Amino acid sequence: MTAEEYRNYLETDFDDVDLKELKDIRKIRIDRNKTKEKRIAQYLRQVGIIPVRFLRLVQK
Repeated sequence: MTAEEYRNYLETDFDDVDLKELKDIRKIRIDRNKTKEKRIAQYLRQVGIIPVRFLRLVQK
């Protein structure tokens, strides 16, 4: 993520987020025996983010 992308992220307005649509992080379970990459992918799947799409956005 570039500095400009980070600044844009900080300026993002989250007022329109519906709290009912957010995942309950207390229910997320991560297998600590997996590699770091697999743990990240496991987390992303559980919060409703497709890992491949997320990685493409981050790598831009």
